[in-house]
Amino acid sequence: MESRPSVRVAVAGLGRMGSRHARNAAAAAGIELVAVADADGVRAAAISAELGVPGHSDVARMLDETGPQGLVIATPPATHVALIELAAERSVDVLCEKPLAFDGPAAARAVAAAEAAGIALQLGFQMRFDADLSELAAHVASGELGRIYQLRASLRDAAPPPRAYLAASGGYFWDGAIHLLDLARWLIGDIAEVSAFGSALSDPMFEELGDVDNAMIVLRAESGALGLLETSRVAGYGFESGVEVLGSHGACRVDGGRAGAVELYRDGTIAARHKRDFLERFEPAYPRELHGFAQAVAERRPPRVDGADGLAAMRLCEAAVRSFAHGETVSVSSVEW
Repeated sequence: MESRPSVRVAVAGLGRMGSRHARNAAAAAGIELVAVADADGVRAAAISAELGVPGHSDVARMLDETGPQGLVIATPPATHVALIELAAERSVDVLCEKPLAFDGPAAARAVAAAEAAGIALQLGFQMRFDADLSELAAHVASGELGRIYQLRASLRDAAPPPRAYLAASGGYFWDGAIHLLDLARWLIGDIAEVSAFGSALSDPMFEELGDVDNAMIVLRAESGALGLLETSRVAGYGFESGVEVLGSHGACRVDGGRAGAVELYRDGTIAARHKRDFLERFEPAYPRELHGFAQAVAERRPPRVDGADGLAAMRLCEAAVRSFAHGETVSVSSVEW
């Protein structure tokens, strides 16, 4: 049987996530990393030399000179729409880190451009590619848990990213909570109402930025199921992202912080090793996410999580931001672009 040629992929944006995508692409079977780009020429040159591919500071030039089939966009969110449109003009499929944008109409325009060009547009929600969470989702989808009553999910980071990152992140709801909002919609269906609460507790910096470091979001799904999403940027003990779904016939739970299965019971205490950050917790999910993108490109089929999912997550984020700002429950249907 003749083997399929590798999918040619380029990466734009070489920060923490982009450099990881580039290294994963360089090491992946079935993917050929053909180029990398970053606005910081020094950073681009360093990753270029490390991985043995051309480095660029201009994404358009990179696309024109190297002709990739797929583009991974890991640049700051404010640049995503322009780069998606750039790729659409060249019929290049896209894997874009979340969020699509901070601007709803602009994001809808980018999704429309991708659809008109016939390109795949996959969103970087790595939780959808986590093996444990995929198994949980399968239990929910099979109906074996019965009617779904409740979802409880947490996302806690040990320490926040640098101030410069936070200032450009759009705020914690857009940067962190969006993962849980997409997860909720994946597991319990479309969301009807959002009530969001947040506080800046650990450092005056968050208030100075108009941001929060801890948040809770209460959801009501269109099915009537309820969700509680709990997030923190400053859980000093380590990273955790646990998920539990309760139904009429049973429950399914994923513990999200353990680094191994061993627990030590001793002197009235339980000790276990803990993961330190989301990169460690979801380390296997990122190559799966990239492989899923390459399959969508090679087989000309829709990606597992697409532009419509990206827009839906943005609507949930906007509803959460409005709820927090005004201290009231927000109907998702009221978020119109």
